[in-house]
Amino acid sequence: MPKRCRNDGNKLSKDEKVRQKIKAMIEKTKSLQQRRQQEVDLLKIQQKKLQSLLSESSKIDGKRLKNEIKNIAKGYKDSAKEYKMKRKQRLKNQRLQRKKEKAEIKRRKEEYFDSINKARINVLPQNKQEINDSNVLNIYIDGWNIISCDKLCRKQMRKKRANAISTFIHLIKTNFIDNKDALNLQ
Repeated sequence: MPKRCRNDGNKLSKDEKVRQKIKAMIEKTKSLQQRRQQEVDLLKIQQKKLQSLLSESSKIDGKRLKNEIKNIAKGYKDSAKEYKMKRKQRLKNQRLQRKKEKAEIKRRKEEYFDSINKARINVLPQNKQEINDSNVLNIYIDGWNIISCDKLCRKQMRKKRANAISTFIHLIKTNFIDNKDALNLQ
């Protein structure tokens, strides 16, 4: 599966996306060609067996010849079936691997959101004892979560405007700093 972003976090350009699409198509055709080649190899083996049987057919009676043909056909059928089973098992393993990767991503995401939820507080501390007798309360603000809470900020972030940050700063100022008396802060 091709990466959607470069290592530096920037999104891919349209040309790079097209190149990745073409590379994926090439890989798919190579795998298809390889699969077809394996099927052709099985047919070649059957053809060689049939040619050797044809060359010996004058020496073999009719009943034995029919049995040899059945054996060759059965051998081809068994080898084709075995090839399909191996391919099916390989695809199943790939699906399971993708499923495990998705589960791991989901687990990490849930851990991330759990850690964010654990860090949130609804009420600021009212006295020094709640902050271990310290004179300073350090507050760390997760800007992305606040921006996602405000409709205007979300809209500005989608349009990639720099105004989202200034709107974020305005939110902090009006809702927190200007209301420090209402929040009993000094």
